[in-house]
Amino acid sequence: MKLASLLLIAICASSELFGFQCFPASQSQAFSHAFAVFRGTVVRVQIMHPGRSEPALVTFKVDRGWKGPVTKTMRVFVPVRPRPEGDTYHFHEGIRYVVYASNNVRQDFENLRDLSGGRPVYGIGDKCVWRVRTDVMQESKRLGKGQRPKQDPPSP
Repeated sequence: MKLASLLLIAICASSELFGFQCFPASQSQAFSHAFAVFRGTVVRVQIMHPGRSEPALVTFKVDRGWKGPVTKTMRVFVPVRPRPEGDTYHFHEGIRYVVYASNNVRQDFENLRDLSGGRPVYGIGDKCVWRVRTDVMQESKRLGKGQRPKQDPPSP
């Protein structure tokens, strides 16, 4: 039994040392870890470094919220994550998503404050994307009724 325990510890430690592997979170896991959960359509993808596709600031026009301070306009930071550190997600303008967002984005990161107009910016997970869904009707049913987003705060 001790040998099996030691082997398990060695395997877990080696995955931390040699790379991180992401696994899809279930809806309930993602919901419990998320700071905000909302449904909206991408209205703008702003590339922070021209010539590359990442990092980016993605702006959503929101029509439904289930958790957190959801407003009519939400912004999500999509960082650069080279494999094997983790995964990233590519958002597309005009597509509707359900997003499980974090509040761990450094608001002073590079030109993020300028791009967001000084408004809050959320993330899509630390090392792994928690949950981003394009099957919005099915995901919305799983989440329940939710509520309308609040008005956007006045400009800072």
